This record gives sequence, structure tokens and C-alpha cells, in this order.
Amino acid sequence: MGRAFQEEQRKLNEDSFSFMTEDDASIIVRVTPGPRDFVNHLYDAPDGSLGVAVVAHNKHVGTITVSLESPIPGVSCRDVVQRLWGELAGGHAGIAGSPRGQVMDEFDVDTAVLELEAAIIRAQVT
Repeated sequence: MGRAFQEEQRKLNEDSFSFMTEDDASIIVRVTPGPRDFVNHLYDAPDGSLGVAVVAHNKHVGTITVSLESPIPGVSCRDVVQRLWGELAGGHAGIAGSPRGQVMDEFDVDTAVLELEAAIIRAQVT
């Protein structure tokens, strides 16, 4: 069962991986293959490189989830999503998402990546 689980996670990692930013932020962007798939625990890219965050788009239901691999002082996922989409977006410092019932698209994914990237880079500078 353990090997089957590992194989399932490896396949989910490959199938959901879209790209990883090529800067100090190292954000992995993922698109869920199915409506019930969760991918915000996959901080390693298929090539083995480690990301500091994941921005995941569930295009089947129209949600975006933003998460951090480890806490980054000065960076809150909740603050990032609320700056983008208002107080109906929510979550915690380590993981947060788009407002329920609001359909997000690829433009929203790009915006979330840029906003999270800016927050991470600001935190690294201070």
C-alpha cells in the first residue's frame, strides 16, 4: 500500500505540475487533474527541485489555493489572497484560498503568483 501511495503521489506531482518560477521565490504552479485532487502538499517539482510555495488552480471548480512549504516571516497566504480578492478570501498564514463560489481563471492564477512572489521577495529583503 505504501508503494502504491508513493506512485500515486508521483503521478499527481507530474500530472499537476505547470511550472516553477525561476527567481528567488521558487513558486510551483499546479493545475489539479481532477475536481477532488489536492496538490498543495507537493512542494517538490517532478525534477526534484524544491519550491517554497505552491499556487494551485482547481479549474474544475474554479478555486485557487496558495500555500507555503515552511513559514516565511512577514509572509501570510491569507494576507496575499485578501489583498487580491477581498475579505471573503480566507485561510491562514501557511495556506489560504480564493473566495467560495467565485470562479477563478488563469489570469487569477498569474495574479496570485505575482502577488505571492512580491510578498516573498519583500520578506527576503527586510
